Amino acid sequence: MGFDAFSSSGVSPLYKRSQAILSEHAFSDTAFLSGTGASLSATASGIFDGLSGMEGKSYIIFGWGGAIAETSTDHTHVIFQVVDEDGKHHFVAHTETTENGGYQLRQPIKVKEGSPVIYKVLDSPSKAGDLVYFDLYYTII
Repeated sequence: MGFDAFSSSGVSPLYKRSQAILSEHAFSDTAFLSGTGASLSATASGIFDGLSGMEGKSYIIFGWGGAIAETSTDHTHVIFQVVDEDGKHHFVAHTETTENGGYQLRQPIKVKEGSPVIYKVLDSPSKAGDLVYFDLYYTII
């Protein structure tokens, strides 16, 4: 009997229609972040709301969605880096006024067990009053 990614015993919980696998991986939750261009300066960082870390659990991140409400006709964007508590880089997320929308990661990212999900602003909106809305799609295992 072979082993698979969901098993240490050689019998997949998916084969047994495990309720844990079905409930944990059939959907994702959303963490929300919003801020103005002034509050999201290029040196800002913080923890996504609700993703402050849980002992013995890991966050699996599937993607993100973003939108910017600009205060003028100047187009702008914001770039976030997503890291764990050790500063390990997981991915870069970007949204802009000309291409708001959602993005799915090619492969879900597992954040270190017990670690919060931290954002670092690499490039902020050009106007202090621009409002950024950002969702991170995740589940917990």
